[in-house]
Amino acid sequence: MSEFLDHCERIRAPNREDISALAHRLCQILDEAPDAVREHFEPPLSSTVARLVERGWTEQILLLTTERVGLMASRAASGDAIATIAVPSLDIERSFSSPDSLAHAMTGAIAATALGIVASDLGPADLDDIA
Repeated sequence: MSEFLDHCERIRAPNREDISALAHRLCQILDEAPDAVREHFEPPLSSTVARLVERGWTEQILLLTTERVGLMASRAASGDAIATIAVPSLDIERSFSSPDSLAHAMTGAIAATALGIVASDLGPADLDDIA
C-alpha cells in the first residue's frame, strides 16, 4: 500500500487512463489487504469495476469502495480537488489533493487511510515494516 500511495503522489497530472488504472489497481490491493482494512473498505466486484472503468465512471468505483466509512470531497480556492476520509474509531483522518482530478484525490485518500489502518493495526513497534 505504501508503494501505491507513493505512486499516487508522483502522478501530478493524471489522464483518464491513469486514473482508471489507479482505481483498478487500488481495488486489487484492497481485495488482498488485511482484514482490518477490508473491514472499512470494500471495493465492488471485479466485474462491476470493469464495467464502470469501461464507462469512465471511476468516481463511482471509489464511492462504492468508501461506502462503509464515507468520503468528503471538495475543491480548494486554488482549484485543487481534495478528498478526505475519516475512521473515527481508529482516530484516523487522511486527505489527498490533486491539481485537477477528483478521482485521483479520492484514490490517494483511500490509499492513505488504508495505510493508516494497517499502521494502527500493527502498532508502533511494527511501523518500520510498512515504511
